[in-house]
Amino acid sequence: MNFIAQVKKISIVSIIIAIALGVLFIAFPDKCITYISLALGVALILLGAAGVIGYFIEKSGGFTLALGIICIITGIIICVKYHAIISLIVIVFGVFMLASGLFNLATSIKVIASSLVFGWVTFVLSIATSVFGVVAITKSGALTLAIVRFIGVALIVYAVMDIISYIQVKKLAKEVINAVEATNDIETDATIVEEN
Repeated sequence: MNFIAQVKKISIVSIIIAIALGVLFIAFPDKCITYISLALGVALILLGAAGVIGYFIEKSGGFTLALGIICIITGIIICVKYHAIISLIVIVFGVFMLASGLFNLATSIKVIASSLVFGWVTFVLSIATSVFGVVAITKSGALTLAIVRFIGVALIVYAVMDIISYIQVKKLAKEVINAVEATNDIETDATIVEEN
């Protein structure tokens, strides 16, 4: 149950972040890309520094030190050359959107087979998310304010789809729990009959 609770929390946090970023991308496309790129660079530097410090304090394996140094170097490059890195970030985002859309497409087909109401909505939204992903991947080189706003819309669509998936999973989980409880209520009184 703890694992399910953790998944629920992660899902809710990802929905909130996706909606917030989507709104910001639509409202302030030029500033968002710059700030997100710089924030990513700083985050990598901090992550790398934590790895290096952890290596010297805990005397952990060389892998931690190497990974920390790589993160610091990558973070510095992103901070210095963030304009050149932006298209790469958009490609990574596009791959994430495409993978998420295809996964939800497969899930929606199963949901439609179970005749749940939200199945068709998820199906349409997952196709839209996949299309957003493909556009982000193919148009990353020509990054314009329109593309950034397009990504913002994609994030909001992704969040809506995640909300619907969350409701579907919650409903299916409730059905499974009810089915398990129903089987526990079945009386299993039996008598053994010996053969002569």
